[in-house]
Amino acid sequence: MECSDFEKDIFLFSEISDEQKVALKLHLENCANCSTLFNEVVKMDRLVKEMAIQEIVPANAAKLTSRIM
Repeated sequence: MECSDFEKDIFLFSEISDEQKVALKLHLENCANCSTLFNEVVKMDRLVKEMAIQEIVPANAAKLTSRIM
């Protein structure tokens, strides 16, 4: 497999098979570019999940609404 094939697996990591994960992890050990991409995608995923958890405080919601209107 080539890096372009592994890049798809990086973005779909939670959806790929265990066999694909093993192959990807072996590739990441030897490919700095894919390893960097994997780490960036993991960080991005964490940030998105953290942002999704944050609640809008009613006072902030009112302030935001007034700024938009």
